[in-house]
Formats: sequence, structure tokens, C-alpha cells
Amino acid sequence: MLPLASIIAGNVYTTHGGLFRSLLITPSKRSKGKKNQRIILNSQTKPLRLGSLEELSKARRSVLDPPWEGLNLIPGDVLWSDPTMKSGLSPNTKRGIGLLFGPDCTEAFLKKFQLKIT
Repeated sequence: MLPLASIIAGNVYTTHGGLFRSLLITPSKRSKGKKNQRIILNSQTKPLRLGSLEELSKARRSVLDPPWEGLNLIPGDVLWSDPTMKSGLSPNTKRGIGLLFGPDCTEAFLKKFQLKIT
């Protein structure tokens, strides 16, 4: 299975599509364990937030195609997000999946995780 994204030589981020959203994952109040986690999607709040490398490392690797929802959102974003000249992070309504991310998002992601474009 191929990786969703890679970091080469410790500082170059590579992926098929692009950046991805953060998912706020909270444990269910009823019981503990991965199966009982509740996902609160950032898409329900404004604005969307960029995901972290930690979230990417925990993302599902085998996903249903479709639906691109719940824990499948990060792989969907990584595969189908597109850069845009418009600042910010927004749903990619034209494609129907993934996000549009502006140069400000790219710069923030690279800076936060000490990555670079070569």
C-alpha cells in the first residue's frame, strides 16, 4: 500500500493532492476505545483548520470510496485537495471532495512543521 503523503529527507512534504483539514476527535462518554470515538468535524465550524502531521499519521489508510466522511476525510483531502491563489482553506465544491488551500495555508503548514518547497 502506498503512503498518503511522505516527508523526504526530514523536510520535504509530498502528496498526490495537498493539504488536509483537522478533525477534532473526542472519546465517547459511554466507553473507551478507538471504536467509540466521536468525530467533531471542523467543517461544522468556521473557519476550517489545517490538520497536523500527527493527525495525518493516525489517518485511515484503507478507506471506502465513497463515502468521504468521518475518518475518511483526511485521506480524501490528501488525495483530492487543490491549491488556489485565494487565501484560506475552503471546501472544494467544484470537485465535490477535498479542499482548496491558499498560499497562506501552504506557508503556515510548512512553517509549523519546519518543511520546505524545493
